Amino acid sequence: MIRNTPKRIEFKGGINNIAERATLNGFSAKNNYRDLLPYGFEQRTGQARHHSTTDVAQEVTRLFQLVDRAGVRHLYAQRVDGSVHEATNNPPTTTVGNFGAQVLGTSSSTYPASIGIMDNYMMLSDGTRQHQIYAGTGQRVSGFIVYKGSGAIPVIPQIGEDYTDEVSDSVTTRVAPLNSLNTLANNQFFMIITELPAKSFTFTVQNTNGIAATLSGQYWNGAWTSLTGLSDGMAVGGATIAQSGTVSFTMPTDDLDYYQFGKSGFCYRFAVSAQIGSSVSISQVTYTADWQAVRNVWSGELVPIAEAQVYRANNLKYERYAGDSINISGLFTTTGASGDWLYFATPDPIFGIYVDTGATPNITKAAITGSTDISFMDGGSSDDWITWQQARFSIEGFEEGQSIVITNSISNNITVKAKATSADKIYVETGKLTSESNKSATLTYDNTGATMDFETWTGAGYTNVLNLNDGSSAFSKNGYITMSRTTASQKSMQNGSNVYLYWHRIQLNKVTSRNCQLRLFALPYYDIADFGYGQCNSAWGGESKRYVIASDKDPVVIIGQVHRPMVFNGTSSYAITVGDGRANRVLAMANLYADLLVFQEERGWKGGCITMVQGYDPKTFGKMPISDRVGIVNSKAYCVIDGFETPNNPKAQAVPVVFFISRQGIYYCDGAGLVNISYEIGAYFDTSNTTNCIRRGYENKHWIGYDSSKKVILVGLCTGSSATVANTFLVFDLKTRAWGTDSRGQALTCFTEVEANSGNIPVLQYAGSSDGFIYRLNTGTDDVGASTVAVDSYAVYELDGGGSKIHAKTVQLRSKAQSAGNITESVAYNGNTSYTDSNTISMTARTAGDTYRYEDFTINNELHDHISFKFEHNTAGESCTLLDFILLDAEGKNVFKN
Repeated sequence: MIRNTPKRIEFKGGINNIAERATLNGFSAKNNYRDLLPYGFEQRTGQARHHSTTDVAQEVTRLFQLVDRAGVRHLYAQRVDGSVHEATNNPPTTTVGNFGAQVLGTSSSTYPASIGIMDNYMMLSDGTRQHQIYAGTGQRVSGFIVYKGSGAIPVIPQIGEDYTDEVSDSVTTRVAPLNSLNTLANNQFFMIITELPAKSFTFTVQNTNGIAATLSGQYWNGAWTSLTGLSDGMAVGGATIAQSGTVSFTMPTDDLDYYQFGKSGFCYRFAVSAQIGSSVSISQVTYTADWQAVRNVWSGELVPIAEAQVYRANNLKYERYAGDSINISGLFTTTGASGDWLYFATPDPIFGIYVDTGATPNITKAAITGSTDISFMDGGSSDDWITWQQARFSIEGFEEGQSIVITNSISNNITVKAKATSADKIYVETGKLTSESNKSATLTYDNTGATMDFETWTGAGYTNVLNLNDGSSAFSKNGYITMSRTTASQKSMQNGSNVYLYWHRIQLNKVTSRNCQLRLFALPYYDIADFGYGQCNSAWGGESKRYVIASDKDPVVIIGQVHRPMVFNGTSSYAITVGDGRANRVLAMANLYADLLVFQEERGWKGGCITMVQGYDPKTFGKMPISDRVGIVNSKAYCVIDGFETPNNPKAQAVPVVFFISRQGIYYCDGAGLVNISYEIGAYFDTSNTTNCIRRGYENKHWIGYDSSKKVILVGLCTGSSATVANTFLVFDLKTRAWGTDSRGQALTCFTEVEANSGNIPVLQYAGSSDGFIYRLNTGTDDVGASTVAVDSYAVYELDGGGSKIHAKTVQLRSKAQSAGNITESVAYNGNTSYTDSNTISMTARTAGDTYRYEDFTINNELHDHISFKFEHNTAGESCTLLDFILLDAEGKNVFKN
């Protein structure tokens, strides 16, 4: 017999399902309990449906929430058919009827959605379509410009009053003035630029307009096109901008990102039908947009061309240049296929180029009128010449080879060709001029009206671009040359070049001037489909938030531009191949410190990979391998916890740790390595245990989440040989590092925490299920679905004699006193799972005011060497808290193993 000083056995610790039951001294079962400190088990609370009906009893694979910039909460549910629905009512309000309207359609064989939130944009990736993005309501615009031009509006305007900062805050004294704004016919408008295509704009009008005028709007789809269905909420009595309001319209389906006023994005041009009042201003503008596919919007950075070639037909020669200094002097002596051409290559397809002429533009016109300071000289048998006392011929643009028209002289009103020029002399052929001194003649060189032929390589040959607009005026000034995008552009290696890129060529119909040197920059456009389908995404970084995306195509993460949700190009973007070279898909990405953990799927015998991506910009971006064996099962199989005390940081109070599910177990990563925390529950990852092990082919069904109200991690695993959704539910207490299990009235398939829309509790816990319903957790005492299911809480404590007999006759249990309720106590011997000596005892206080209750029950112990004690409560509408118990022998003395 074993006897010792009196000591209570505390309800403290966790389960162990890998050891033989008969060898344990501790808990073999702890179901539906949460740990208390310093000890005690408290029954978990219940769960209840968020909505009363469902249009289809279909598994909910993912739950997620966006709180947008206007503070509006959006709760979304992804179904197993790939569709995404938004809640009609935000938690904790329950919905009478179905969960909510569909915002994204079905898509077969989707993965659990990967979710990233940056600057109140939400991106969703599900592996079978392009990344999807949502701007919410009240999103800030990225550009607000007032344009008041004096002539025709350029395709890419060079002037404009920028009030983006003024309309991006709520300070009413900072405004965008629209004073006396005139009509589009008078070359005036205001433009709004957004990161995502919009469907409405909300204006806060500070100073109102009282003059009758209507508002019209245009968007860019390769040309300025009228918005359809425009509804002006700022109009009052026929006057627009007369009150604060929303301007809505049918969201275009053919819009293109564009470049205006030094910004790239989606551009909306608004104009009035008549000039408005002289004191009109707007203090704030926001926009809304529907869910939509992500695009790769040009960053707005000019891209140097990769190579240029000048073909001169008179000597059948290609001259090769870098893009920063291209000599096109005297080019284009003839036009057509046999004429001179400027070829150039760009890394990507283009919708235009920027021409920088520097100090040597193409001279298309030069004209001077002297003031009794021009002289004409007859050189006899030598060249004749013209002199100018101001010595500015070269500065004014006169060059050799030009045909110069002389007027307003006495004897030299002719056209001559310049043989050579200097600052103060123009030489012409002998016999052309009659001597005259100090006259006020006019000299003019006019080569204006040059037209441009712009072609792009399409595979079979060069094809003219459409809607060409030459803002450089035949290379005579800096400017943009734009055209429509063409999907027919193809890469090639032209004229002996060793670069395989997109080639284009330009020809003028008039000769270019001497010493004409150009720098060319591309205005590219991109197709995000080149990356593949959207597999995974994350918002990475602190102050410099970036979207990072991964596709189904390659194990590459594309790091986007800072605060640009749809820009994955330019000098601030970067691509990193993660892992060890295997093509395992990237399934999840998690922020850890200032770094990014990238998890790849586990395939083959070797498993998966985990890579840490580090850095702040493309100069510092790099990667560090964490594991080339351990990966992750899906995108809902990780959660980030702050303040977890790790062996590497035992005193840390704000250290983030990533918990995740691998097919090899449940791990956490603290940035220094991996720690497996699932040894005590190893039966679920033991491939020889076909009854309990996670099921192959159902990796998308596992989930993990952090319940911050109880400081526990909840886990759902699909285990056994027949389960098709999560059927094993585990609980890991962060305070005690102890495992337990949950049995649920409904099969939970995903979990999330959400910000409450009302009530006193700021953060609530919600879960999806296999029955098509969304459930609120930690509410009530029962699991309420189609029927009410009592929470069955029980704990089994194993006491082993270590080869000696245990002499116990009485169990004295201490539990928290309650107004009603009972506990059933029973025992089993020698590892047997058949319980006997069952007794039911009350949890009500013996004396009013008592906070706990003792109760004894007798067991029929025949000196066994191992006893299992089971304490169970499974009554609807009640809860149970266990504190500790004592074993007493036949003499009433304490029994406890040394």
